[in-house]
Amino acid sequence: MSDHTEADDSHSIDGSEHLSMKKASASFTQIIILIGFMLGIFVSWAVFSGDTLGRVNLIHLIFLYVFFPIFSLIVSTLSLTFGKGFNLSKIVGYCPFLSVSMKRAILQQSQREDANLQFFYQSQLAALSFSFASLLIFIILLISSDINFVWRSTLMDADFIYPLLQWIATPWKFWSSAQPDLSLLVATQEYRLMARQAIGINFGDWWRFILAGQIFYAIILRSVTALICRVVLSYRKRNREVFAPSFQNTNNEVATQYTLAKVVNQVNSNYSLTNWAGLTEHLVEVITSQLNHSAISKLKAGPLASVTEQLLAERWQQTQVILVKGWEPPLGELADYLENGKGYVLPVDWKQDHLIVLSDFHLDEWRRFIQPISNWQLLQLNSLKSA
Repeated sequence: MSDHTEADDSHSIDGSEHLSMKKASASFTQIIILIGFMLGIFVSWAVFSGDTLGRVNLIHLIFLYVFFPIFSLIVSTLSLTFGKGFNLSKIVGYCPFLSVSMKRAILQQSQREDANLQFFYQSQLAALSFSFASLLIFIILLISSDINFVWRSTLMDADFIYPLLQWIATPWKFWSSAQPDLSLLVATQEYRLMARQAIGINFGDWWRFILAGQIFYAIILRSVTALICRVVLSYRKRNREVFAPSFQNTNNEVATQYTLAKVVNQVNSNYSLTNWAGLTEHLVEVITSQLNHSAISKLKAGPLASVTEQLLAERWQQTQVILVKGWEPPLGELADYLENGKGYVLPVDWKQDHLIVLSDFHLDEWRRFIQPISNWQLLQLNSLKSA
């Protein structure tokens, strides 16, 4: 049995890296929330400030605080359900100002089974932050200025808009003063503004309707969605902790209940060498020199790869030989990566920059892991076969 002094050091380093990744992931969530808040302040200030006469277009507010939240929620939900998840969180993940550790945390998150749901949840938090910022600006301007709510439209008249406003206000029917009023709607059409004194109507009376719309469509709707996401994520996390197999505690009696993948000792074609384990160039050269076909390229993937390196590796369609740390239990992020490729997984162990024989215990873990995965085989070098 080999002394794993260096391997143990690697384990402690991996633990510190894991903690660092968790902190980076939390920082990314905070950045998403901050971006949402700043956008909310900027957009709301621009909209509520109105023109030089202090006039704010009611139609713009309805689009911004009613239709846009509904539309964006529907699009992101459909994308989550039927696609790969399109949301603000994923878009921000490609921004160049993010730190390396943060990009790695995002990359690790993207490889998880519930990655799209996690990104979706972060986007809901950003949308909530946007809405609270908008509400804050709205209240500040209500207190500090005289807002005239008017509306203008070439195609729509009051008779067309009024039923729509009634439908929008359905969730707060109990709040009578926040319900749309036809006479107010007719009076606040912009071309009638000059007759304000004669009509005797306060053009600021729309504030209750707008406030109620923000609270329901922009805050309550998003809060419920975010809460559901949070509950589902927590439930999945508990399931992983309870039901995930503990590779380190699996004994030989249990191991025999599983079918083990066959171990091969050579590759059958040229390949791309994918360094998932972060091996040194020297060890990589030692490994490639013992394989019977040539490495046509070298890739990096996994938690130690950059976003660009990961994307390049994921798009690779030809045979790969993936180098992994043999003493570490196989993780879900590697299983997700293997879904779209083909080739060989080569678990290796080393000490002081020298390859050493992988223990039978760890080798069997990898054989169980590879067995159900199609298009992949477990590879071991002839020179490192255990006796």
